[in-house]
Amino acid sequence: MVSSTEMINIIEGEYEMESIEMLECRVCGGPAHGYNFDQISCDSCKAFFRRNALRYRPKLKCRYNSSCEITVETRRLCTYCRLKKCFDIKMRKEWIRTEEECRVRKLQRLSTKQNKMNKSSNISTIEKIDNQSNLLSNQFIQYKQPIFTMNKNFYSSNLTFDDWSLINNIKHAYDTSIFDYDTILINNSSLIDSTLKDFINDKQQIFRSLIQFYKKIPHFKQINLEDQILLIKCNISHLIHIHYILKDNFIENSNIDLYLNKWINSNLYQQMSKIHYSFNCFIQYPIVLIIVLVAFMFIINLSRLPDYQLSLQLIDRHLISEHHNFFITLLWKYLNVIYDKKDAIQAIEFIVFQFLRYQLLIYEMGSIILNQINPDQFHPLMKSVLCLT
Repeated sequence: MVSSTEMINIIEGEYEMESIEMLECRVCGGPAHGYNFDQISCDSCKAFFRRNALRYRPKLKCRYNSSCEITVETRRLCTYCRLKKCFDIKMRKEWIRTEEECRVRKLQRLSTKQNKMNKSSNISTIEKIDNQSNLLSNQFIQYKQPIFTMNKNFYSSNLTFDDWSLINNIKHAYDTSIFDYDTILINNSSLIDSTLKDFINDKQQIFRSLIQFYKKIPHFKQINLEDQILLIKCNISHLIHIHYILKDNFIENSNIDLYLNKWINSNLYQQMSKIHYSFNCFIQYPIVLIIVLVAFMFIINLSRLPDYQLSLQLIDRHLISEHHNFFITLLWKYLNVIYDKKDAIQAIEFIVFQFLRYQLLIYEMGSIILNQINPDQFHPLMKSVLCLT
């Protein structure tokens, strides 16, 4: 069994290799921190676009030849060419909040702030009794948690500007974490000479790329390092097939499938292949699966634990639950954008069912592997995430 200390060293080693990526504004080339109005842009160009995108453009004129070069140094010299470049790179003016929306948002913030102040100043004996009652209730809830905790905003299907920005940033984080490992590590000739042990050990690279993705999610980085590791150990092997589906653009590698069919039980392989194929229903909406990768990494009550572990001993259990509920709500809201409500409900049910189904197949595959190979022959990362102990 890979110890917690060994696993921490593996993950921390990945963190030491990570460098902070500086994004470049697509308008002026300056340093940027994420997406604004659907494109990577700096704070200055974000503010500029918000101020000017809705203006009547014929009133704007270029003093030169309408082809000014827009850089950090020149971006303030020509409003016309800077705004033209914003539209050329397809920044979305429809995502700019109206004055009414800004007013409502401001009122919502003031209301939230006032509620927090009221709660903090209203400590009473009744509240203390309620806290004691909640403490007893929580001891029960941790064993009887619902699959998804519905919050008051769960049925709100309207994606806000902040939601769209977060989705864009998640997609960018995922895209920058993808590497074409199959073309580098596994080709037709290497498969001919490969064993099952070699094949699994080579897969450490694709697992590392998914871990790199999670390390770029601010919500994941907020939780305790030991909890991060525990969530990775319990959940990543049940999500890796979605990573493959996205990385390979929903196309199965027939050469790899041929050898998997030979190495493991053919019936098991066929069931895995069916799951892979079933996700083609999202082929037009791959962002659904990217959000699923994030939301289901925070799951703490649906994941199969290793045989030697009776329960998830988490430090930041409450924070993890909050993040899970937040991303499940984001997933629900996005599904309601692309589907009607009935289909959105069916999509959620389908995703949960396939998540549970794949866990059973991974467990069965682990048993087959252990019957063929000594676990000490596997790379420590693979031994840990696949529970090959």
